[in-house]
Amino acid sequence: MTKQRGFQSAFAFLCAGLAAFSFGARSANADTVTLNAAADGSIYEDNQTSANGAGTLFHVGNNGAGSARRALIRFSTASIPSGSTITSATLTVVVDHLNDGPGSVSNTINIHRLTQAWVEGPLVAPNGGGNGTPASTSADDSATWSHRIYNSNTWTNPGGTYVVASSDSTVVAESLGAKVFSGPGMVADVQAWVNGTANNGWIFVGNETTNASARNFRSRQHPTVADRPKLVVVFTPPATTGRCCLPDGSCIVTTPANCTSQGGTAAALGTSCDGFTCPQPTGACCFGNGTCSILTPTNCANAGGTYQGNNVTCAAA
Repeated sequence: MTKQRGFQSAFAFLCAGLAAFSFGARSANADTVTLNAAADGSIYEDNQTSANGAGTLFHVGNNGAGSARRALIRFSTASIPSGSTITSATLTVVVDHLNDGPGSVSNTINIHRLTQAWVEGPLVAPNGGGNGTPASTSADDSATWSHRIYNSNTWTNPGGTYVVASSDSTVVAESLGAKVFSGPGMVADVQAWVNGTANNGWIFVGNETTNASARNFRSRQHPTVADRPKLVVVFTPPATTGRCCLPDGSCIVTTPANCTSQGGTAAALGTSCDGFTCPQPTGACCFGNGTCSILTPTNCANAGGTYQGNNVTCAAA
């Protein structure tokens, strides 16, 4: 009997240890989220009340006359659960085209955390937006060099009010394609936003001592979706959260209660969205020949059909 009780005690201790290890491993699962820009736009030193918030490009550096252009960008971090630990943050932007200046002009671009709120606005400047277009005096709807919300709220410092220390920098040579910003400063910024610090985004500040140093980047309104700004954040969520599949087929990491309140299906605590595809909604997909099939939105689009909505039957379409 003594040996049996000893074996049972040892077995119970081993199980408890494995359970503790298992729980710890679950709570340490990292997750990754790719965020699209919520707002971006250019501001212009020589046209201080002009904007280009809804244009397809934003501009950073000096124009040919030596006047600076800066760009603002903001990403919502609402999909990252409160209490998460941020381990990396990588911002990718795409150079659209080059200026006519000499190819040897270098542009080291720094990003800084903005400390005042601003608005993107609806303006689209002509000719690619290199000089902006005058902001409306009848609506508070654009960020400019002089105003964070034109024409009611000015920046404390014209040209954007931001933390002097750079969050990251990269040399953007006279070449096209993707450019990456990633570093400890960006991790600290995203961590602060997730922890509750006001999220005003970043400002791009380039080479403002040399003429024709400006770089022209594709904005969140650019027609090539794959080239729009992206922020990839790797984080470890708190142990009180897990994977949640929402009715639209997307996946978030949140608490079970928040998942249920959004009509989602919660998985076990500690689970992540990495490598997992939630069940996709289906609905009627109508084709030009008059036929109808029940498909996912993606499969409907790939087949050349018109999706009628989630859970819509072919009889009702």
